Amino acid sequence: MTKTTSVQVKAQIKFDGRRLWVSDNGDVTCDGHAGAYLRSAIEANPVSISHRTPLGTWDAYSMHLLGALPCSTCVDWMKLEIK
Repeated sequence: MTKTTSVQVKAQIKFDGRRLWVSDNGDVTCDGHAGAYLRSAIEANPVSISHRTPLGTWDAYSMHLLGALPCSTCVDWMKLEIK
């Protein structure tokens, strides 16, 4: 099995145009639902695929690569549908 490089991940994120942020404690969010700390970090360095905030470290992943792992805010948990 080959190792995925950060260049490949950046290329995939750019290709999809959509990304999910996964924190070191397992939280998942999209750009639109990111909190103030993460949003500020993204605005300060938009090409970075990893941001450290006071609430943890967030790593960017392409929605295409994560497949069924949705943003925890975008999902209607009562209907289990993505908004």
